[in-house]
Formats: sequence, structure tokens, C-alpha cells
Amino acid sequence: MSKPVEIGKTYKIHHSRKGNAVVQIVGICGEWIDCEVVTGELKGMGEGSLRVPGEELRVRECLATFVEVTGGTDQ
Repeated sequence: MSKPVEIGKTYKIHHSRKGNAVVQIVGICGEWIDCEVVTGELKGMGEGSLRVPGEELRVRECLATFVEVTGGTDQ
């Protein structure tokens, strides 16, 4: 099992539906994780669902993998 994500830390995320980006964790509520996109883009379902740097998105933890970024924020 992977290490749980922590609020305030930065991670590379690979989401099975939304894509890949570097995000900062801004909130956690059970299986839901609120992220702010740092670099890259995440796509939701439907028109207008693209999230770019500076925007937030809620993801379900079981549909994503997170790798902590310890240096810069390059993808």
C-alpha cells in the first residue's frame, strides 16, 4: 500500500480518467482529495471541465496514483 497523501505537499498525479499533472493537496475528505493544479492539465467529464494551473479539482483517491515531488514541479 502506498503512503497516504498529505495536505500541503506536492505530487505528480496519474488519474485513470483525468490525466497527468503536478498538484498540491489542499484538502482530504475520506476517499476524496482536493488538489490545486501546479503544472499540466487535468480533464473532467463534460464541457468546461479542464483544470489548468491555479485551479482546483476533487479526485477519488482509488482512481489515482500520487508520487511526491521533492524538488521542482516539472512533469
